[in-house]
Amino acid sequence: DTKKKKAYGGKRVLYTQHHPAWDAKNRCDFPPELPFEYDAIDYVIEAARPLEASKDAPPAMSKEEIPAKAETEKPATPAKTKKAAAKPEKAPPVSEEKAPEPFSEDGIPPKLADLMKANNVTPEEIRSAVASRGYFPKDTPIANYPEDFVEGCLVAAWPQVFQIIANERVPF
Repeated sequence: DTKKKKAYGGKRVLYTQHHPAWDAKNRCDFPPELPFEYDAIDYVIEAARPLEASKDAPPAMSKEEIPAKAETEKPATPAKTKKAAAKPEKAPPVSEEKAPEPFSEDGIPPKLADLMKANNVTPEEIRSAVASRGYFPKDTPIANYPEDFVEGCLVAAWPQVFQIIANERVPF
């Protein structure tokens, strides 16, 4: 009595190629359509299992080996385990070259400072532009901005930041 249609058939399928009705990808050379069952893809998952295991992980033991190994080895005490994890065996080698200073004398990262100098931008203009977008309050020093914000937002999108600054400047 209604104009609604319902699908019948009960066969569920897995599509592995893109189509306007669905999104699909295929890295394992599957056919375009598979039955929606684990058996259709299990060989790929089983082949990938050794890749997931850590290189440092011991090989899997059979049921017969587990009791024999448990009897011969003493379990590590928690105190010893924590101490071993807390202290590295060797200190990392110390480089004789000095690392570049992460911030200029004003606390502004060098990449941002270079862009500011090249475009004659003041720290106050940067803080104003950042505040106008709602990232930080205007009185927050640039030195307190997170490094990922400076690198990912201010430096990476400098043309857009500079356009905001240029729009805020009073022409006279």
